[in-house]
Amino acid sequence: MKRFVLLGALALVAAACGGSDDPTTTTAADQTTTAAPEETTTTSASEGGAAFAVTEVVFGDQGYVAITNIGDVAGNLEGLQLCQRPTYFGIPSQELAPGETLYVTATTVVGLDVDGPVIDAGGRFGSLNASSGEIGLYLNRAFGSSDSIVSYVEWGSTGHPRSGV
Repeated sequence: MKRFVLLGALALVAAACGGSDDPTTTTAADQTTTAAPEETTTTSASEGGAAFAVTEVVFGDQGYVAITNIGDVAGNLEGLQLCQRPTYFGIPSQELAPGETLYVTATTVVGLDVDGPVIDAGGRFGSLNASSGEIGLYLNRAFGSSDSIVSYVEWGSTGHPRSGV
């Protein structure tokens, strides 16, 4: 199983679901490649002092998207949408303390070794293809509105369906 990881300061671009993600670091079992982000990075608060960001994308059979509360107070992810156009996943009620991370798996993953809660999206936000893709975190299902974007990541090629938003 090849596994790639997109870490930390992934391009958190104000764009809408189904668009594009910005690669920063990709890690394989035996190699690491770093590329400078091509787009501006932004993050917006979803409630109070809680702010959520896509902080990691892992590809392959054990694939998942990590969403971290980078704010200074606890917040609930309920109602936020994780999207890779044209598929999306509505996140159920999940409270995250400051610094805590939620791991949303693309499919059922048995024995995922992470430090935080895990939710199986059952394929509802698409597959996590290492060669090219995107993930957007939205306040609601208004994926074409830049006002709804919380965090956005594009990797591989650019110009995904929502990258222009």
